[in-house]
Amino acid sequence: MRLPKLDERGAKPLDKAWLTECELKKVLAGELPEDVICQSNLFQSEPRLGIVRDNGVTKEGLLYQAQYLRMSEYIKIGAIVSGIDFQPTTKQRTRFGGEGRLASVEVTDDHILYPPKIQSNQGQNLLLMLLTPADLGCKKESWLPSSNFKKVNRPIIDGKKSTVWEVNINGVELSIISAVLGKTVQEGGWNLRQNCPRPLKSLVPAGSVWFCQVKENLASAIEKLHGFQIGEETALGRGELFAGIWK
Repeated sequence: MRLPKLDERGAKPLDKAWLTECELKKVLAGELPEDVICQSNLFQSEPRLGIVRDNGVTKEGLLYQAQYLRMSEYIKIGAIVSGIDFQPTTKQRTRFGGEGRLASVEVTDDHILYPPKIQSNQGQNLLLMLLTPADLGCKKESWLPSSNFKKVNRPIIDGKKSTVWEVNINGVELSIISAVLGKTVQEGGWNLRQNCPRPLKSLVPAGSVWFCQVKENLASAIEKLHGFQIGEETALGRGELFAGIWK
């Protein structure tokens, strides 16, 4: 296996950290970001545990646990949606979130970060980053972007065999050389329709990165994989990939 080289002892993936669009562009172009935003500057998490009451009387079987987010001032939430006939010319007010707080909604044109421009001599090293958490199943090797990967032992290099995983994703033949993944995110909840708990899922967190090598054209691979989704429940926005250069 080829693992990332650590410049400092104890280095590890950043937890609860965000990049602006400008800084993400640098990462996808093979550069280092200059500014990383702490999650606490954007929102705070508030876990809640309670039970439903009716005129001061508790109701059996209606114990609930929720995770509330308190947004900092001027923070906006964006979502790309389709099939909804909602085109106001001005901002609309609506109740939003678990507490039904008043929020403003504005419809704008799609805004998708375009992939970096690739020169012909950029090589074949590809970086794949998860923009949203991915449900890759709970199998032994669920850290791989697809269950179709094949484990391959390459010829001996410097006296050692090189192990990689090969696959075709959206028409791109590539090999995974290494990966830097964050801690697994667990997600559950309550199924209101069937009145039972939802299965607890383990998701690969956003910001996880795979370091790959493509067999053919790097620019074409980035174009095909940038914005592509992997794993299950992609209709919910899970598993969205951004593609860039690995220098």
